Amino acid sequence: QMLIANMFFCVTSPFGLGMGMGISELEQTLTIAVISGTLQGIACGTFLYVTFFEVLPHEMNNGENRLLKLLFIILGFTAVCGVLYIDPETRKPHCYQMPQPIPGS
Repeated sequence: QMLIANMFFCVTSPFGLGMGMGISELEQTLTIAVISGTLQGIACGTFLYVTFFEVLPHEMNNGENRLLKLLFIILGFTAVCGVLYIDPETRKPHCYQMPQPIPGS
């Protein structure tokens, strides 16, 4: 069963990557923005679920170095927030924009 799960992941990961790249190259319409946002939300939700319901509880239930683990969780969160704050694209996200009219039409 573990082998089947690994094979499934090996097949679907490149497929999802290609699908995301293909969607990002399409002309930006409202439909494409909704599809892209939905797929990004599913991916983000998966990472959040695995982090907060699978990894962190397992690590924090282990009684060794709990305070040190908490410190590094906070430091990691702070580092990610810092990088996002420094990145100029974060302050000006690329959102859906209505197509501009062609001059002279």
